Amino acid sequence: MEALHEDIVSEVLSHIPDAYLQDCKLVCKRWRDHLRNKKLGFLFTVASRNDEIIQLYHADYNVIKSAGGHEGYCYETSTTKISLPLVIRKTDEFNVVVGSCNGLVCFVVPHLGLEDPIYICNPVTREYMSLPMINTKIAKTGQTSLVVSGFGYLPSRNEYKVVRILYPHRLPYPDATTVGWVQVCTIGKGSSNGWRNVGVITDSLYLHGTHVTGVLYWKDKKNHKIVAFDLEDEVFRIVPPPPCIRPEEQGIEMLYWLLNFGGDLSFVDHVWGDHVDVWTFKKNTLEGTNDNFNMNKHDFYHSWSWIKEVNIEWEGDTHDCNFYDPFALTKSNEVLLWYNETILRCYDPKTRSFTELIVGGALEFQAVFGAIPHINNKVSLKEFGFISN
Repeated sequence: MEALHEDIVSEVLSHIPDAYLQDCKLVCKRWRDHLRNKKLGFLFTVASRNDEIIQLYHADYNVIKSAGGHEGYCYETSTTKISLPLVIRKTDEFNVVVGSCNGLVCFVVPHLGLEDPIYICNPVTREYMSLPMINTKIAKTGQTSLVVSGFGYLPSRNEYKVVRILYPHRLPYPDATTVGWVQVCTIGKGSSNGWRNVGVITDSLYLHGTHVTGVLYWKDKKNHKIVAFDLEDEVFRIVPPPPCIRPEEQGIEMLYWLLNFGGDLSFVDHVWGDHVDVWTFKKNTLEGTNDNFNMNKHDFYHSWSWIKEVNIEWEGDTHDCNFYDPFALTKSNEVLLWYNETILRCYDPKTRSFTELIVGGALEFQAVFGAIPHINNKVSLKEFGFISN
């Protein structure tokens, strides 16, 4: 197949069953790049502003793109409602999805006032399970007041890992003196499927971890440091920050967050009223051809660098309350982003133009609060000794 045109290779590989996707991605870099973008889909979390129940929907990107772009187009037109036990959220929290990896999705579930990452499901097979909840005694004695979590997959072991960090302070984010207790739950054949204590961390991590090729990444809230947790050896390491990080400027609101952007660790630089940039962390091509993210090498940082991938200029008046939330990259290098929480747009960097794909609804009524890239996979929880609750 090496001599075949890229379009032909893409068409041939598009017929590979979902059950064999992970094995085929390991054949070579060319196959991995094609299969990584196969049937790009999304998992939507939908609820009204005052409702504690979140309904799940799934849709393929090609379906959304072909039907979208019309005024008043709503998510219900081309999405599929997922018949699974409803997800509960706190009334002031919409970010209930910890992550989606290799077909499985992890959600946080409110428990004793904490956001516990314990609900795992596969939207395709309709299977689901719950992990052991946070110990009641620990929560009630105030030893845990904040939980930061992450969800990832190790293809070399066919294992999924849920990570939760228990902080003792009830603050928007931990302070500089906080020590977080780190726990890991492994989902795989032969695993105990219980929580293990793996150490502590003194960084002030927040939000859900961003998963990229077997590593979870968080940003430190106080100094914008990026912290990585390798799911292979379960060790924390520091990643050099992108050059866009700068001191806070009076009168300018800057937001930073991490995401998986087309399979790369990426950093969003959101400057209100000016621009939204996406930086990606990539291996320098002149430094070799090894594609493995080997966090153990001391000279690792000499061969990787941050590259500004996308620049989106601000639309409208600088005082407008607009918010751009890029979250995915399509196969044709278009950027998918949420606009003001309820409108899904596609941004074309070549033409620097937007296309409106989905309108979720007015904020006070039914609204789409979020979506994550999700590739359908028929992996069964029964393989790991679980059955639906």
